[in-house]
Amino acid sequence: MNVLVVGAGSIGTRHLSNLINNKKKLLIASIAVCETSADKRAITEKQFKVPMHSTLSRALSEKPRIVIVATPSASHLNVATRAAETGAHIFVEKPLSHQTSGVSRLISSLKKNQKLMVGCNMRFQPSVKSIKQLIEKNRIGKIIAARAQSGHYLPDWRPQSDYSKSYSAQKNGGGALLDCIQIFDCFRWFLGEAKAISCFLKKGSSLKIKSEDVAQVLIDFKSGTLGAVHVDYVQRYQEKTLHLIGENGTLLWQWSLKKLMLFDGEKKLWQEYPEPKGYDFNQSYVEEIQHFFDSVRLNTPLIQKPEVAWDLLRWIDAAKTSSRTGKSVVLQK
Repeated sequence: MNVLVVGAGSIGTRHLSNLINNKKKLLIASIAVCETSADKRAITEKQFKVPMHSTLSRALSEKPRIVIVATPSASHLNVATRAAETGAHIFVEKPLSHQTSGVSRLISSLKKNQKLMVGCNMRFQPSVKSIKQLIEKNRIGKIIAARAQSGHYLPDWRPQSDYSKSYSAQKNGGGALLDCIQIFDCFRWFLGEAKAISCFLKKGSSLKIKSEDVAQVLIDFKSGTLGAVHVDYVQRYQEKTLHLIGENGTLLWQWSLKKLMLFDGEKKLWQEYPEPKGYDFNQSYVEEIQHFFDSVRLNTPLIQKPEVAWDLLRWIDAAKTSSRTGKSVVLQK
């Protein structure tokens, strides 16, 4: 398979490195990169020794079978739409877009068996996979409430670059809600569709950004579960947590501790589910790309349908609307 990576920033070069290191396993014939920045093109070509393109038109004219979109969020939809028009299978880094407008057109334009997947590597982390399995086995019973958080200090996230000039800092395409959308995806995977969303968000710190750096979101799920999600750009200790409270027990995962805990309400005991010794977080990116390539090659279902990625954008839109109006937003299809 011929593969094109669009974007040579931090996530683009992560995917590029993983593709090169797993080229034989993924049955890749060739890899090329499209990057508009001359400096990034020179650095990427020197480091990875791959063909480089300066324009998307030129890159797509080579007819890649798979296109990986790793540009800033605000350009995801445009790049993915143009790639879809060529018949390529498309993997888009999260989020699918910075807005809901235009997403319907992209999804409806897909031909039969043409794949579109949005990055959701948290679904491939051992502890998160275990949570999904334990929920399906009804180990904690009906889930009454759920809490989650995802936070990091923005200047430390990509220390090699100026955070104030990054896409995260921009009002259009940036912000903690979109950057931390994977924690919402976990809730969507575990708990299903949302019925209503309320939110408070703000730019509260001294960070030199135009986007929100903290948000508190309340979600009323159609399943009856009440959820609460905290996201931020300010906490110095990077952390992700998932906490699900069921009638028969509790599931608690803390990213920094690399383990999942289950409290059995009947036995009154905690059970540990540690991640594999020496587990490398990058493996979740390798596994999601392997999953996507397998789906393309074998025409098997994707772990996340594009409609779900679209639904998550509706959640983010609803959260922003709620914060702006001071009212809860009822979601409609």
